[in-house]
Amino acid sequence: ALPLPRLPGALAVVEPSLDPDPASGALMLRLRLENHAARPQPAPLLELELFDRQGDLAAVRRFRPDEYAAPAPGQPRFESLAAGETRAVSLALAPPGDAAAGFKVRLQ
Repeated sequence: ALPLPRLPGALAVVEPSLDPDPASGALMLRLRLENHAARPQPAPLLELELFDRQGDLAAVRRFRPDEYAAPAPGQPRFESLAAGETRAVSLALAPPGDAAAGFKVRLQ
């Protein structure tokens, strides 16, 4: 099967947050992916950039769809977002050595 064509600007990251989880100490990245296109779009790579207090890039991590949207048992792999679909994403991350002062999520 041919891969789905990716339309520039069709996918958006909405309401990203990066907060410590008091129970585990992990950083929790939460966001929603929205497909604004009238047709399905391939699931993107998520790129998380962490910045230090001076605003310098401190770390970068990329996540494949199978890492940020693992399917429930018996469900197919997450490979695309349907037209108009919104998908919640939640990732537990090991905290960086130094406290991150800022972050940005990009779609690849």
